[in-house]
Amino acid sequence: MRKLKHALLITLRDIRGDNRSVTGYLWRGEAMRNVLLSLPFLFVASSAFAQAMPNSLSMTCAATSALVSQRGAIVIGTGPNIFDRYVANQRYCNNQQTTTPAWLQTSDQAQCFVGYRCRERLFHSR
Repeated sequence: MRKLKHALLITLRDIRGDNRSVTGYLWRGEAMRNVLLSLPFLFVASSAFAQAMPNSLSMTCAATSALVSQRGAIVIGTGPNIFDRYVANQRYCNNQQTTTPAWLQTSDQAQCFVGYRCRERLFHSR
């Protein structure tokens, strides 16, 4: 640990481009310690992004609609590489969006009402 705390040695080429090299320090003391202490947090954050999304094909209709109601807004998979965002009501959409009813296939029903999808409003000009 003492070696890591003091320095990580690297070989640097001279600015002039010849093959002479100088030994320099990449990091010293505090900087090295900060990097080493932050590595566990990076690993935890990357594993959180790798969590699988819920798949409606492996859930019952009641469980899927309850999940949307409880979370308010959630991304649900409906097959391999197929997913969409489903919301419980209008407040989970942008101001320029409206809701449309969303029906999904679940493990027990071919069409199950799970909530809504946010879609752009259609404005008609005269």
